[in-house]
Amino acid sequence: MFIFILLVICIVFIVVSTTRLKLHPFLALLTVCFLFGIFSGMPLGLIVESIETGFGGTIGKIGIVIIAGIIIGIFLEK
Repeated sequence: MFIFILLVICIVFIVVSTTRLKLHPFLALLTVCFLFGIFSGMPLGLIVESIETGFGGTIGKIGIVIIAGIIIGIFLEK
């Protein structure tokens, strides 16, 4: 039950920090990742390792799509 409440608090923090505090979404997500890991009792080394693994896996799978979108966006801007 504690993990579920912690998850809801983290989601609320992401929404509030991006809308009210105008924090960049990447920084809000990264902050929440560290806070969730710390409050759930994970060792600090494991938190960093799991963030690297998750982010690296995501970028490895959809990195080309993101880069193509950036290139198309730059072309449309000019």
